[in-house]
Amino acid sequence: MTDQAEPTFEDLGAGRARLTLVRDTKTGPKLSEITWYHRVDGARVLDHTFVPPALNGQGLAAILTEAALTLAQKDKVYVVPQCSYVARWIERHPAWQDLVAS
Repeated sequence: MTDQAEPTFEDLGAGRARLTLVRDTKTGPKLSEITWYHRVDGARVLDHTFVPPALNGQGLAAILTEAALTLAQKDKVYVVPQCSYVARWIERHPAWQDLVAS
């Protein structure tokens, strides 16, 4: 298996979705993800980011976060950064602040 170059979108149903990345490791392929759900008002709640310990420090959570925000921008929806990683990432990248739901 080869590493995914770009995150893959998955509709999980019931208003939930995720982006995933797969990377090979010595022990086999590992999946990283960012997940979200949609509130009644249409805002996208980014609720979970996961990177396996074997892949920490490779910037995968940042890649997934930026991809999720880019997708929200394209879809013209606001985001709620419920995941602490996403909230800190947006704080460090103020250009994305206008996407955060008030």
